[in-house]
Amino acid sequence: MINRGFVGSFLGDVQYFYKDVIGKYQPSAILLYCDNDIEAGANPDQAFQKVMQIYGEIRSDFSKVPFVFLSMKHAPNAAFADPAEPAAIDRFNELAKAVSKKDPSFRYFDMDAPVLDANGKVQPDLFLDGEHFTEKGYALINPAVQKLLISLRV
Repeated sequence: MINRGFVGSFLGDVQYFYKDVIGKYQPSAILLYCDNDIEAGANPDQAFQKVMQIYGEIRSDFSKVPFVFLSMKHAPNAAFADPAEPAAIDRFNELAKAVSKKDPSFRYFDMDAPVLDANGKVQPDLFLDGEHFTEKGYALINPAVQKLLISLRV
């Protein structure tokens, strides 16, 4: 597995560096996650249009490679940073869910599901700084992602 993520990136950066971070490889699967656009206040519809442009390029270059959109997680800091952010996260994720229902090549993975408590709430102790997972958080999310990769036969 090659992690081609780069910290602090925005979807426009993924578009700009597409050939370097995706296009020059022969991936067996592509998992896309980016939350910086929404956290910086971007319109979720406009940000998702960039996801779809990236997805279009991926489909053009790798028509048979499994693609998974990793939903934007509801980290504890989202509630403090901007009161509108949780709704923007929901909108961004809903757009992806809608595409996944229409296009079987666009898979959706819910990043929240493995880390919510019994009441469906974000567990603050799973986050190091309100945004990034602690070891305990990764201990919950990693097996779910591993199961996803196995289901993709990766």
